[in-house]
Amino acid sequence: MYLGIKPDAFEFIPDFSTGEIKIITLHAIENVFAVQYPKRQQEIEGFGRTYSNLNILRRVNEVYINQDKQLVFNTHQLYITRSGQLYFGSDGANTVSIKKAVRKRNQRVFEFNDGSMVTVDDCGFITLTSSNKNIAEVYFASQLEIPLGMATQYEFAGKEFFYHEELGKVKVTLTDAGSLKIQAIQIMRNYTALSLSILKGIVDGAPEQIPISLDIDKAGEMIQELEKAGCSTSMQRPAQPKQQVISAETFYQQNIATFIAHIIEHGAGA
Repeated sequence: MYLGIKPDAFEFIPDFSTGEIKIITLHAIENVFAVQYPKRQQEIEGFGRTYSNLNILRRVNEVYINQDKQLVFNTHQLYITRSGQLYFGSDGANTVSIKKAVRKRNQRVFEFNDGSMVTVDDCGFITLTSSNKNIAEVYFASQLEIPLGMATQYEFAGKEFFYHEELGKVKVTLTDAGSLKIQAIQIMRNYTALSLSILKGIVDGAPEQIPISLDIDKAGEMIQELEKAGCSTSMQRPAQPKQQVISAETFYQQNIATFIAHIIEHGAGA
């Protein structure tokens, strides 16, 4: 999500593992923002044209497992469609409960009797945390009646719109531009496509971080060329590796179905 306040723009990136939102400052007049923002807006508008309902489920009163062994939030069940998409909807939902979570004092947390928990934050992000530490935490947005994207720390499945492309990428800092500044600008332009004015600012202001993330292989090649040209650089390693993209069916069986099965097998009573 972006918030534009001229001359700056702020990109908000949720970190599901910590419950924090990272805020990245971009300059609205620079082509980094000029490329990223319209692309994202087109994706959002495309969703609106394709799907009439873009509602998010924020108010969750009950969470349970139904007779079909699916997770249900109020009357909305989480399931795989016949076309192999992750979906969160109420059409034809089986609302007969076989395992019901207890709402904790914290209104956002529901706990099953085996200790597994479901957390729904105020923005509609849902986290599934199993009492079995070998079952990965699952994160997804409670977007209703549209194909979903879901993730664990290392895997992603579903709608590409929800995929965080920055994961696994690195940041490069030009610590010293050396004497061949024009050559340094040309090298960085070849790998980043940033404008000459931005790159000149980086070279003249070194040490300065390049304001976009790069794949680690691409970053390594650029660093090698810059150092051959007499520059000094440093690379910030990613805090989290790039997520592997797998099919929605595989993701559901490995993570959601396993989460549900453990509750049914290890939870006493209903």
